[in-house]
Amino acid sequence: MTLLIGTPARALDTLRRQVALADGRTIDYGALLLATGAEPVRLSVPGADLPHVHVLRSLADARAIVGAAAGARRVAVIGSSFIGLEVAAALRQRGLEVDVNRP
Repeated sequence: MTLLIGTPARALDTLRRQVALADGRTIDYGALLLATGAEPVRLSVPGADLPHVHVLRSLADARAIVGAAAGARRVAVIGSSFIGLEVAAALRQRGLEVDVNRP
């Protein structure tokens, strides 16, 4: 795996399986994951800032969720995006009851 920071992609050629970078280089790929880095939607409801309410953006966030889930029986996941559903599936595998809802 190679991590390139500060080098924007400027084009994607799916037929050749290449990503063209802004600095002129191209990267060949066998499989491509396009992760745009969008910010999570924060709830603007009373209680959204409580310590047991989590967002997932980093490894530290994931660890906090796993830690909090260790003492829980039931979890509410607000957001049915890819990440939200992956979180729900992972928590189900840990034996928790999971409710998923869209914000």
